[in-house]
Amino acid sequence: MKKTVMVTIMLSVLLIGNPTLSYAEKDPNRQTFFNSFGDWFATVGKSTGEKIQIKRDRKAARRAYRQEKKRQKNMAKTHKKMKKQNQAIMKRITKRKSIPNRKDNMDLR
Repeated sequence: MKKTVMVTIMLSVLLIGNPTLSYAEKDPNRQTFFNSFGDWFATVGKSTGEKIQIKRDRKAARRAYRQEKKRQKNMAKTHKKMKKQNQAIMKRITKRKSIPNRKDNMDLR
């Protein structure tokens, strides 16, 4: 019985997913709970000026990381689209070459 309950709980946690992952690409300047907690932990015991500087630096680093990740994803999507278009073009070219010539019925390849 205990194993069934544990498996059910673990399965439900895995299937629910993490809502912050779907929100990840929407706004590069967002502030999540985990970011706030990490910033708090990094600034515990620091002076006010140091806290402000640390939070500013960490926020800028997160923003840069998210923008770079978004840029890479867009490049991958563009590359995939170009590859698909290239395959379609090559398919049309090979299809045209296989049409026999009407005058002498020779293959153009």
